[in-house]
Amino acid sequence: MNAKKCDRCAKLYEDYRDKENRGNAIRLGYREVLNGFGGIELFDLCPACMESFRNWMKEGKQNG
Repeated sequence: MNAKKCDRCAKLYEDYRDKENRGNAIRLGYREVLNGFGGIELFDLCPACMESFRNWMKEGKQNG
């Protein structure tokens, strides 16, 4: 068992990568205009927050 804590809602959850064959985190990369690469942030998300994030991304694609 690999326990995690959601970085969005602070809920405790078990690693769910193997159950749905999906990742349980998002990686946000950013780039600085003048200096090139800026860095990466990693956010662990519980299943509910991950689903919310996926739906939010899909809405943006449909409305854009």
